[in-house]
Amino acid sequence: DALLASATSLDLLQRCTRILLVAVFLGFFTRITAPLAALLWLIYGSVLRAYNAWRGHSFISSWWTLVVFAWRGGAAEAWSLDAIFFPQLAGGGTNTKSKAQYRGWTRFMVTLVLANNYCMAGLSKFCASGIAWGFGINLKAKLMQTALTQTSFGFYLSLGLRHFPLIFWSFLGFCGLYGEIAMGLIPFVSWAKLIFPVAMWGMHIGIILLQHIVFVDLLTTLAAWYVWHHLDKLDTDNWSRLYAGGPWDWRQVSHDAQLTLGFRPTYAKLPAPPEDDTEAPVDKAAENESEERNARSGAKRTFALFIFFLAVWTQGAEWYPWNAFRMFADWTPYPVSYERYVALDANRQHLRNFYLHELNPVLNRKRMLDAMTLCAERPNDFNCQDYLDFMQKSSANLDNHPSYLVVESRSWDFVRNIDKVNFCDEMTMYMYDVKNNAVSVLENQPCTPIDWHTWLVGSFGTI
Repeated sequence: DALLASATSLDLLQRCTRILLVAVFLGFFTRITAPLAALLWLIYGSVLRAYNAWRGHSFISSWWTLVVFAWRGGAAEAWSLDAIFFPQLAGGGTNTKSKAQYRGWTRFMVTLVLANNYCMAGLSKFCASGIAWGFGINLKAKLMQTALTQTSFGFYLSLGLRHFPLIFWSFLGFCGLYGEIAMGLIPFVSWAKLIFPVAMWGMHIGIILLQHIVFVDLLTTLAAWYVWHHLDKLDTDNWSRLYAGGPWDWRQVSHDAQLTLGFRPTYAKLPAPPEDDTEAPVDKAAENESEERNARSGAKRTFALFIFFLAVWTQGAEWYPWNAFRMFADWTPYPVSYERYVALDANRQHLRNFYLHELNPVLNRKRMLDAMTLCAERPNDFNCQDYLDFMQKSSANLDNHPSYLVVESRSWDFVRNIDKVNFCDEMTMYMYDVKNNAVSVLENQPCTPIDWHTWLVGSFGTI
């Protein structure tokens, strides 16, 4: 409670978390910075979720990836600062093959995090709505609803495509549903590594354009995952000897693709490297022991991680940082409902749109609408009084000095009339009266024109 009550403490937490995350990104002293960043990010994310602003599965994959790095001793390879200045920090022993195995198991655990998260999201949709989740009418309802809900985005591609046939929306729905489930193949099926992560990256671009939701963490993690595989290889001549046969076998993708097409893989039978009498003698027993130790350790931890994620999903847990990825899993009925946020002058004439982040950086639509409803029904409730105190202070310095702040809860049956004026059949207006510090409700109101103007508003750790 003391942390949440202090703006200075929250700002310090945010700054320290960001500094440590930058250090991990640069690969600087990751044996220390990765565990600390994971701990602070856990607290930072918990604060945002306590404010109900960081919901769903945002940044869950990235946090677990950070935990894997912390668990496996950081990262001192490739382009990291540790690799440049402190190469002795690299884990996995002293010989080349042992280090390759160590990195391989670390990468495989990250791959498992990604695969589990997507697969659980797909299976949650399948369990909640069945195959019908992919039906065009369901996906179209979701996209119409989220595209019309007021955000800082200034384009409405979903509305422009609203006349497209249902087969188009069904195609998008089934690609998303089964693409997420198919991500469960990438740790175990080599060709899946080339296809499905790219497909999911494209899906997230589509979500930005059609649904106005930006999964920054997944867009960057998927791209980094490919770069990581590309960088984490040694000289080509020794690749087959060092990497082949393990679950981290990246080039096995190329190997299988060539076999599938009927070509002989160019590296399928590389000769063993020639013996070099000038090299120092190698303790084969110690080398084999190091390799076996890395393999056993990596396998045990990977298995533990897999069972853990499976148990979380089976129980439907939504206790941060455990998540069953049930966001958008349910069937979306129609008519669809959405909210717009409007500022009015003293004559109840439209001034402009307002944004929840203008009132508070972590205020979200659910908390705002719940509070408005509570104050309309039970104005003397102590929770309502807290909300009114908050609104009175937050609205005092808004641009244009509005007299009323209105949440318009709109309803639209797009199936009955896809070209309905204002994309709305009727609306309920939850009105906050700035002067009198009170909330009133006007139901079954005619829909007013939508103000399509948008502008970006900064927020506390949200997109």
